[in-house]
Amino acid sequence: GIGDTRNGITCIYKSSMATDLGHLFDMILLDEAHLICNPDSMVTRNMIKLQPKHRYALTATPIPNKVFNIFPLCGWVSTEKWYRGDVETPQWPYANTPRGRASFKDQFTTKERDLTAENMRGTSSTKEAAVISQPQKLLKLLKPIMAFISKEDCNPNLVDCNVNTVRVPFGKQQMKLYAHNLQVANIPHSNPKTRYGVQMMRLRGICADPKGREYNDVVSSNMNPKYVAILEAVAECLAKDEQVIVVSAFQGMSEELGSRLMDANVPYSRIDGTTSDSHVSESNAFKRGDTKVMLMGIKCAQAHSFSSCRNLIIGSVEWSYGSFNQAMGRVYRLNSPQDVNIWVILHKDSIEEMMFDKLATKRDAATICLHG
Repeated sequence: GIGDTRNGITCIYKSSMATDLGHLFDMILLDEAHLICNPDSMVTRNMIKLQPKHRYALTATPIPNKVFNIFPLCGWVSTEKWYRGDVETPQWPYANTPRGRASFKDQFTTKERDLTAENMRGTSSTKEAAVISQPQKLLKLLKPIMAFISKEDCNPNLVDCNVNTVRVPFGKQQMKLYAHNLQVANIPHSNPKTRYGVQMMRLRGICADPKGREYNDVVSSNMNPKYVAILEAVAECLAKDEQVIVVSAFQGMSEELGSRLMDANVPYSRIDGTTSDSHVSESNAFKRGDTKVMLMGIKCAQAHSFSSCRNLIIGSVEWSYGSFNQAMGRVYRLNSPQDVNIWVILHKDSIEEMMFDKLATKRDAATICLHG
């Protein structure tokens, strides 16, 4: 133990369980493997220390956001003791070092320029983009260590998944708040990069939960056309005696929808950061049919299976394609007994439409890496 002295040697550090158990297993199968997509996170660093003879990573979204997400997955499964740093092989010629990461990014990631921002500021404005550079070279690298099978190949009788996008206008007060924050001069930050990042966060929040924004001094109610469209879709499902899941990237949206359901005497389950101690009981109540509606945070939309539910409404989206795909996967299962209906509710002419287009680009990049 830490502080103990034996034979003149004092223990000053307790190794992680991953280090202690690293070679005790013949095989490890890591499910939901996309959770180790960040090489600097503690979860990833501990996981890649496990070094059994056989290593498998299982995930439906190996690239949940950008192509670099696949870097730690491939390094762990293909390279012995890759966690030590300066270790690479012909199979995966990228060490787990700043130089190795930079080499991978230089070959396979692209940059995008914001010409409008450059004209306004007079300086270059670039950032990493979702489009993959040299996809043929990357595919050649991945094929020997990656196997892909589609849902259709797993189940020839797989039901259909009908995705419908619904575009609605802003509410009057909501539009006024959005227009104010659309002018970057109204964002109170001196650093240009910080200002634009804060602006995007504000615009997203105004689309999903305008009343709950701390900078809101205009909107008195969240009941705008988006909430009306969501509640109408929920009502249609309830009229058919069917269950429905509503996914949101903002807790304020779930709060508002929950209060409206309570007013209508509609019991519901909820899984997000506000119910972290009761996710299992909330899930079980929905599976038993005790509740007809599930309100779910988009970050929580994984590791839950609701194959008996065929309706899903996505009220607000994240930038990550993985979150979007995982959300759809809660109801679109291999064993889904009926066709699945998914509604994506977006504010027309807003940042949400741009985000939805970006998700499609990221989906295409992930598809290229899986099967060309």
